[in-house]
Amino acid sequence: MQRYFAPVVSSKALLSEADRHHLLDVMRTPVGANIEIVDGGDIFSAKVVSKDPLEIAVGEKLSRESELPSSLLLAFALLKHGNDEWILEKGTELGVASFVLSSPAEPSCGWMSKRIKTKSGNAI
Repeated sequence: MQRYFAPVVSSKALLSEADRHHLLDVMRTPVGANIEIVDGGDIFSAKVVSKDPLEIAVGEKLSRESELPSSLLLAFALLKHGNDEWILEKGTELGVASFVLSSPAEPSCGWMSKRIKTKSGNAI
């Protein structure tokens, strides 16, 4: 569902000109389409009532679920050039709860043997 950031005044959403263009011209949203409006920290369900002039009727306030419903575990292998830290950073940003570092039974290259010894001592 499309989400737009706009102030809500007397059950109507006031979209900026750029958002209006995106809603009508880029996304080609038809009359009667359901969208979401974010006003401050609140999220509302809304419906496009007319296109010219643009009128958006704001409905009920929606609950805000920011946590994932389940716990994510990400298993990954060692990467060259220290990109392991990047995986940890991006995984954390996306809500991964725990990480498992996997390594082959017999590493085939020298850099991996050194990294396994280094990383196995650190808590990830």
